Order: sequence, then C-alpha cells, then structure tokens
Amino acid sequence: MEHAKGLLLFLHIVAGVLWVGGLAYVRFVLLPGLGRQQPAVRGPMVADIGPRTVRYLLRLGEATIFFGIVMVL
Repeated sequence: MEHAKGLLLFLHIVAGVLWVGGLAYVRFVLLPGLGRQQPAVRGPMVADIGPRTVRYLLRLGEATIFFGIVMVL
C-alpha cells in the first residue's frame, strides 16, 4: 500500500511540475517569440502550436488534480 501512495505522490508531483513548467514556457518563451513575428507568420504558427499547447496543458492540469484527489481518498 505504501508503494501505491508513493507512486501516486510521484505522479502528482511530476504532472504538477510539467503543468507549471509548461505554463511558464508559454508565458516567458513562446508568447514573446510569437509577438516579435510578423502577422503573416504569427497566424499560421498560432494555428499550429496553439491547440496542441492547450491540450497538453489541460491534460497535465487534469492529471495533477486527479492524482491529488485519488491521494486524498
């Protein structure tokens, strides 16, 4: 039973770190880089990168919350 708790804690922490790190990457690297591009280049880049980034961050947020709830129960 202790191994399961340890595994859940590990998964919760890893998902949280990736979630917050992904948000920091978007805020401090991706958005400033996109802001310096010409509008003709920025549009297709956002159309390509945006949906994948949102899905990635949402799944990590869901995983963090899920593992946290499972640990509490």
